[in-house]
Amino acid sequence: MQNNDEKMFVVLSSIEEMLRSQNSFKKIFLNGLLRGLGTAIGATVLFAVLTSSLFYFTESIDVRAFVESFVGASI
Repeated sequence: MQNNDEKMFVVLSSIEEMLRSQNSFKKIFLNGLLRGLGTAIGATVLFAVLTSSLFYFTESIDVRAFVESFVGASI
């Protein structure tokens, strides 16, 4: 019985230490900071890719002919 109690104490102590380190203010703050930074960088890269793709596709088509055909079809 004493052996099981000792094992239980060791396991519970390690769980307590792990929870204490996961819930520390410093770790939560750094986690949030890195998540926000990653989101900002990802959004910037996505916006740059979409914008450059849009410019590439608008340069490759004749916008004037497209607008004229659209206006001519609606009149």
